[in-house]
Parts: sequence; structure tokens; C-alpha cells
Amino acid sequence: MNTLIIEINDFELTLIQGDTHVSQLGVALIKAGEVVFGEQAWQEGQASPLNVYNHYWQRLGYEEVKTDNIKVNNFADLAFLQLQHLTVGFYTCPHIIFVVPPYYNNEQLALLLGIAKTCELSVSAIINNAIAYLGGLSFNYKKQPALLVDIELHQTTCTELTANNMLNVEQSQVIANQGIHDLYHEIAKWINQKLINECRFDGFYCAETEQEIYQYIPTLLRLDTEQYNIRVSDKNIVIYLNNVKEKIDQFFETTLNNLPSGSQCFITRRFANLLERITVAADHNFIVVDHHSVTRCLHNHFDLLTNDKDITLIKKVPLNTEKASDIETQCHLNNYKESKPHKTVNKMSVITHVLIRGCAYPLITENSGGGTSKYYLSEEPPYLSVEETNQSNVVLVHNNAVLRIEKPQNSSCIYINNLPVKLVQNLAVGDTLTSSIFKHPINFIHVNDSNKQGKLNDGS
Repeated sequence: MNTLIIEINDFELTLIQGDTHVSQLGVALIKAGEVVFGEQAWQEGQASPLNVYNHYWQRLGYEEVKTDNIKVNNFADLAFLQLQHLTVGFYTCPHIIFVVPPYYNNEQLALLLGIAKTCELSVSAIINNAIAYLGGLSFNYKKQPALLVDIELHQTTCTELTANNMLNVEQSQVIANQGIHDLYHEIAKWINQKLINECRFDGFYCAETEQEIYQYIPTLLRLDTEQYNIRVSDKNIVIYLNNVKEKIDQFFETTLNNLPSGSQCFITRRFANLLERITVAADHNFIVVDHHSVTRCLHNHFDLLTNDKDITLIKKVPLNTEKASDIETQCHLNNYKESKPHKTVNKMSVITHVLIRGCAYPLITENSGGGTSKYYLSEEPPYLSVEETNQSNVVLVHNNAVLRIEKPQNSSCIYINNLPVKLVQNLAVGDTLTSSIFKHPINFIHVNDSNKQGKLNDGS
């Protein structure tokens, strides 16, 4: 099935094709001779606030943009340029399916199709994101309605679904000012207030120091160190882990504690990446769904999605009748009433080993089922160790069954699934790391308990 999936979210535009999965932040920096998108635009955003835009996917339309760049007149131009940039090389893909947020109206959907046509993309279907995430799973929707909670750049969306023989979108709720952009803004204000209180220094006074403050936020959100030393200009403050958790708790508490009751609650991976590290007291057990869930749904319903020559928004699909135990992508974020979050992860979705030159090196041992552990990948034997050596190039952080890669200094030559590694990137079973500094590709795999051999001590 030669299909390209494009998910629209104002936080990130995501492309999925087979094992290839790439996301780019929905941020644009307009310069006189070019438009820069993604992380680079965000990195320079505070230093050039009048030239940065981040609403153009949320408010897709003809809202005017005042700029000297002749290519950009409105939000639709920015959406077109980013989509065109990301889809280079996909023009010959015969089937392209858009996954869109629940609040897109008919005018926005028509505009999206026009932008895609201008990009020479052959669109086969447009599907509501809640249907795309949940339509491939195997849960008893007849027992109680389902709810998909997703975070965007400027808001959180909650989509309610019900089912008889079909899974249907009933209604959607948008919770404003509860997006990632808003979270960053709240944390930046908090950091700046500490600078004022402790150093008598206002970091928001000039663009350069404000940008310095924002640069620390991704590091704080990792929540992997007991304290963080923040240096802005020549001023220093210390921020403690528990204080960061409290700020995140406070930010999301209203949203999570006001979700509709009596629903099976599903949550996207991008939202779970934030919530699974904090202690919000929510009355829900969340089931995490990610791009694998989307791929499964669209594969299962491919004929239904592509048979209709008249492209209309798909808001219902037949229920999946397979047993719930067959789902490979689910994991639970249990109630956040403990001081430390717990979650149950489907075993098949957990990375247990790295595969190098045909040898599997264990990451999860008898003593690493909880808490945080670090592993170091090296270009020469021992390829994997729990102690850093002169040959160590990549750090893997294992935190409560979630494995992520820490961005190294020479990250420009390190790739996950042939795409440049992100600042912080969670890993999934099947991901492949390649680099000019490694002679051999490194695969992240799951090995059944019965097949595991040996333990990871000082090196493998």
C-alpha cells in the first residue's frame, strides 16, 4: 500500500509512509528572501517576534500576513510553503490521506485540498483525527463512549465518539489556551519571575535574553534531573525538579479534571509525553495512541477511504471486531494520584534490546523496570554500556518503559529512520539509528522474555 498519511496539527505537521515518520513544528519565520519552518523558526522566534507565525494551521485561511516576502500574503501561503517543503519526493505517491483536527470547517477543508493540488499531491481521503486514531483499535465502544484528547500548539481538543455498528464522531470541544505554546509561555514567565526575585534581572527586557529563557524549557520538560542550573546573560538561578512538576500540574489540572465522565479516554502520544512525567490527580485511565494506531486504522479501512471519488470528510468507520489483546500500540497512564506515575505497557510495544551486527544487547534488565536509567552507545566494542566512555556518542534514557534518545553534540550526523534526530525524541520498536560515526545501523527491537539471554552490567 503506497500511501502517504499527512496529519494536520498546529503543533506539528506529521508525514507517515511505511516505516518513515517525520514531524515538523508548525512555526514559520518569514525573512526577506526565504521562509524558515520548524525548530529553526522556533529557535529564533523570541528574537524576531514580528516575523514569526504559528497560527496558520489552526486558523487555516486567508488571514493577512504583513511581510516584505513576496511569496507570503496570508496564512494559506504559509501552509502551502510548509506542505510543499515537507512533501518533496512524495509527488508520485498514488494515495495521500489527510488526518485533520475536529474543528476544521468546510471552507478550511476545501482550502486544504486546493493547497494539496497546488503541491501536486493526489489526495484520496480526508479523515477526522479521532477516527484515524481510534478506528483501528479493538475496544468495546458499545459499553461506553470513547474520548480522544489531543494537545495542539494553542489549545487542547476533546472529541467524543459513540458506536453501534459504526464508530461515529459525536461532538468536539476545544479548550483554549491549553496548548504547548501556552505551557511554554507560562514556564518562561515563571523562570523570568525567579530571575527578577533572585537576581533583580528582567530577562524579558530584551529579545536575546528572552530567547535564552525559552531555550531552557525543553530541557526542563524532560524532568530527568533533580535540579537545573539556569544561566541567562550573566545571571544564574537554580530550578528544582519538583517545582517544574508543580508548574505542569497546575497548567493541565483544569483540563484533565474537567473531562467528560463515563468515557474510555484515549490520549495522543504527543500529549502523553508531557503527562506521563507529572503527578496530576486525574480521574481517568488514559490509553495512549500514536502514529502506529493511525497507520493500522487506515490500512484496515483503506478500501472504504479510497473508493469514494468525491472527497468528503470521513467521520465514521466500521468497528474493529478483533480482540483487544491484539493491539500492539496501547499503554495505560494510570491515575496520577501517586507521587510517581505508573503505567502498564503492552509488552510488544516495549524496546527491550538494541540490535547491532546481528547481536541483541539488552536494555531492560530485572532491576530496570522502573525509574530512570542511562545507556551509552559507542562506535566500537563494547557497543552498549551503562558507563560513559571516550567512545560514547549517543545517550539513551530509559524512564518507566519509555526509551528516548538525548540529542548529542554532533547530532547533525545522527539519523532515526533516515531523518535527523530531534532535540528530544522518543523511540519505538522498529526504529533504526544510523550515523557516519557508527559503522553499522542500530535497530531498536522487542525480544520475548523466553528469548532473553544475559544481563547488562558494565558493558555488552
